[in-house]
Parts: sequence; C-alpha cells; structure tokens
Amino acid sequence: MKIGVLGASGRAGKGALEVLKIKHCDILAGCRNATNVNEVEAVKVDVFNSEQLADFINRCDLIINCAGPASLIGDTVAVSCTRAGKTLIDVAGNDSMVDKVKKSCENRGKILLSAGVYPGLAELFFKMATEMTQLTSLNTEEIFFDYSELSENALLDIKESLDSGEGDSFAYWKNSSVKSIDCHVKEKVVLNNGKTVYLLPMFYKEYQKSCEEINPQKAIFYQGFNEAKDIEKLIQLKNVESENEDSKNKLKDVFCRKDCANGFLILLDCYSNKNDLIRFQIESTFDSAFVSGAVAAMISLTNSEEIKEGVHFASELKDVKSIIKGLKEMELISVKKFRKRN
Repeated sequence: MKIGVLGASGRAGKGALEVLKIKHCDILAGCRNATNVNEVEAVKVDVFNSEQLADFINRCDLIINCAGPASLIGDTVAVSCTRAGKTLIDVAGNDSMVDKVKKSCENRGKILLSAGVYPGLAELFFKMATEMTQLTSLNTEEIFFDYSELSENALLDIKESLDSGEGDSFAYWKNSSVKSIDCHVKEKVVLNNGKTVYLLPMFYKEYQKSCEEINPQKAIFYQGFNEAKDIEKLIQLKNVESENEDSKNKLKDVFCRKDCANGFLILLDCYSNKNDLIRFQIESTFDSAFVSGAVAAMISLTNSEEIKEGVHFASELKDVKSIIKGLKEMELISVKKFRKRN
C-alpha cells in the first residue's frame, strides 16, 4: 500500500513521515517545495491546484492530509479523494470543514477527520481509559494542556472556530445529554512539577461523539492555559469581532508564549466516587503538531481497514489500544495509570 502525505514538509507532515519511515512503508510525500523533504520520494503539490492534487492522489492508495489551515482547505482534499475512490485520513476537522466535506462528498468515499492530538488522541485516550476502568456510574474529568508553540495554521483555525462559535465553553456531559455547567468545576490544577495550569471547561463535537458512545454519568473536558488571564483573553476574543491580523496577534499572546517548550499533557480522572479515583496520563515531550501527524500515520497502519464509507471522526474508531500502543512503542508518548484513594 502506497501512503501519500500532503503537507509533508510541515510539522504535522514530518510526524507522519517519521512513523511511516520507521515502519518501512511505501511513501509519497507531497508539499509545495519537494526539496524540503528528504529520504522519501517527494513531489510538488499545491492542494489548490486541482491537477497536481489529483495526480498525487491517483498515485496513492491512502492519503494522510497534514496540509492546513483546515479553514481554508475545507473540502478540497476530501472531494478529490472521493472522486478517486481513495481513503483519506485528515489531522484536522473543525466544524466548517466537516460540514463542507459532508455536503460535498454525500457519504461517498472513506474519510476520517480529526485524527490529530486535539481533537483525536484526546478522545481516543478517553475511550481507552474508560473501557479499562469498567466502573459503573462512571464520572470523568479530562484535562488537555498543550505547551507547544502553535503554528500559524493552527492559529488561523482557532480564529475561524471562534468566529463560527464552534465549541461550547462552560458545558459538559450529564445524564446522556450536553448541559450548561451547573456543578462545581476545577479552576486550576497543580502538576507534579509544581506548574499551575488554569482550566476552562470546553465541549466540542468530537468529544460529544465519544460521550454518546461511552455514555458516562458525567464528563467534563478542560483545556489548560498557562495563566488565568489567558482564559479571559480567549473569552473576550470569542465575544468580539476583530480583523484577522488583530485576532491572530491576540491568539499568539494566549497560545505562543516566548517560554514555550515542546510537548503536551492529557490527564483523565475516572471515578464512581471521588474517594476511589483512577487517573490516566499521557505525556509527550514532542511538539503537538508533530504528534498529530504521527497519530494519523499510526491510524493508517493499524486501523485503515476499520474506516467505513462516509465521513467519520477518529474518535469513532473501535481499535483504540493499538494506536496508543504504537505511539508509546515509538516513544512519542508515555502512558501512566495511578489509583488514588482518599
């Protein structure tokens, strides 16, 4: 099977190539400047050039799209893959992109979206961990904290998500439906290294899909921030319209701090009662965009046969353990489990 990687010279593309090279896959890399890719066959592809894109896709059996931003690419790659009858795994999947893809492809082809870290790995980990607990009356609280510096494309996608009203702040899952927060929520958490992370409850489409499948009694998802004022800035940006460049600069102030290190952390607490709590943890010292590409590549190797006709999210995959095990074996993430009894 020949696997094509679009956006191969970017941070996510490099992560996908790393996994595929180690696994000795037959790879075709595509990017705007093919000289930026080494060790594998590479060709020039501009995803907005329909002829170049179609030629690239026709040479592959499965395509991993790491090119962005998703808010601009929209359904371009998905439509071309559908026409060619090829499977697509995309690291991105914001609401506007999903809606465009579903409308354009009309459930033809095999398209898997949101196959990165967040969304993607965050929900896959949620599914795996909750299956392992086998708790009745399951309650969960998950924290995602990314301390990598976000790319320009990621900032543009966040800006588009804010403008479209994607995701619900101060919402959670309770008794089989999405509710506005009406319970106590965490405002901050202190990590093992002494770092304080400030928390904003979030609820988004991919997480809702997981909740609908798992149906915990209660599930809260938090995004972590370096400072409390970063949350205030983000809420203000969501409520106020501003020009692209102005918003991008403000988002940089929230997500791209000068002291950024590479890596991210996912904490997931599962409990029936808080006196007996099971904590699961994923940590990585790699850039989150790089690992996003690696997640998509791992899915192509372990779950490609599971991808069904139509447009789906990575969170809907059944064989979750093999993805996380593969990332762990390549030392891209570490996985830990703790039991905390009060």
